[in-house]
Amino acid sequence: MLALSFANDDSSFSVIGSNVQHVADFGSSTPMAFARYFAQNNSNIGYIMGVSNMNDTAPIFTIGELSGTELNPTSAVYISLLNGNVGIGGVLEPTETLQVAGNTTIEGQLTMSTTSMPFIIDNSILITNLNADLLDGQDGSFYRNVTNMNVGTLSVLRGGTGRNSVPDGQILVGNGSSALSASSNLTYDNANSEFIVKGTVSLGPKTPTSGPFMRQKDWDAASTSHVLLFEDYALGENSAGTLSVQVSNKNNKIANIQCSFLKPQGNDVSLSIISQHRTTTLITCSLASSSSSNINVSTDSDCSIAWTVVGAL
Repeated sequence: MLALSFANDDSSFSVIGSNVQHVADFGSSTPMAFARYFAQNNSNIGYIMGVSNMNDTAPIFTIGELSGTELNPTSAVYISLLNGNVGIGGVLEPTETLQVAGNTTIEGQLTMSTTSMPFIIDNSILITNLNADLLDGQDGSFYRNVTNMNVGTLSVLRGGTGRNSVPDGQILVGNGSSALSASSNLTYDNANSEFIVKGTVSLGPKTPTSGPFMRQKDWDAASTSHVLLFEDYALGENSAGTLSVQVSNKNNKIANIQCSFLKPQGNDVSLSIISQHRTTTLITCSLASSSSSNINVSTDSDCSIAWTVVGAL
């Protein structure tokens, strides 16, 4: 056991204990500095205790372990008291109420009562086994509420659309793992409850092996010559159907041609005009097949055509 005693009139002190020898003094008995070195059993490991009063308003009292030799001691300050602050582990002049240099183990609860942040961490190293209830001031129910997701785009691979907006009236179409696509060629008029398609419309598989099909093509550009590709209107060999062609200049020229077609296996397409009805202002209006089984429609130069096919393969 070591006991510490101070004199009333100066900064000296005495140490009382069994097997404790006073080995050496450092400094003087004046208020400037005073320290004594004590060791047990004449060993080279002991304790240094002292008061440093370099500034009368801020005396420092230290207790430290001392090793080495009397002539060449090595000091490691353990406890230092300064202005009501306590320094441990080599903190000679503590600036906080308790300032520790080194690891700290607390067996029991640590209670912090403050109106500011209870502790400050100056790095981003992960703290394992830290059970935190709030993240950025919110708990789990906040992050499970999808209305709070207001940044970023949910990809198709995560069940989203891959888009952050869709033009008004346009319909989304799958595009593999990429963002869903939207086109002005496929829209829905909500006011009139109407689907609007610009281009070819197919009912049934695009390339069926057998069975009925229906295809439709919107108005093309005005020209004297219009081509219906075989793969567009007939889909394949051994197909037959009825082709309805409409001709118009969106003014006073208009016509409707009904045509039956047959496409036997290995042969060119065969056409049979069922009916043709047109205005007298439309000068040119004819329909013929080519050697590649395409169908050519001739019109006045200011006319466009649209067509519909109902057939089977």
